[in-house]
Amino acid sequence: MTPATLFRCEGRIGSNTFPHFETENNNQADIFIRLDRFFETGTTLRGQIDAGARRYTELSSSGTTTLYGARIRIAQSLGGRWGVSIE
Repeated sequence: MTPATLFRCEGRIGSNTFPHFETENNNQADIFIRLDRFFETGTTLRGQIDAGARRYTELSSSGTTTLYGARIRIAQSLGGRWGVSIE
C-alpha cells in the first residue's frame, strides 16, 4: 500500500415530518470534516470533527439542539479482507 492522505468534508440539510407525532417535526443541518492518513504498514489513522443543529418546529426558541463531536480511529489491515480498529 502506498502512503496517502485523504481529506473529506460533507454537509447535510434536511427536514423530518411525523404525521402522528407533530412535536418531533424538525429541521436539521450537520457537517463533518475528516482526515485519513494511510501508511505502508496497512495502518490507517482517522481524525474527524462533527457539528450539527436540530430545531423542533413545533416548539418555541428553546427547541434548538446543537451537537459537537471529535473522533479518532486507528485501524490495522490483517489481510486483503480483514482488519481491526479502535475508535
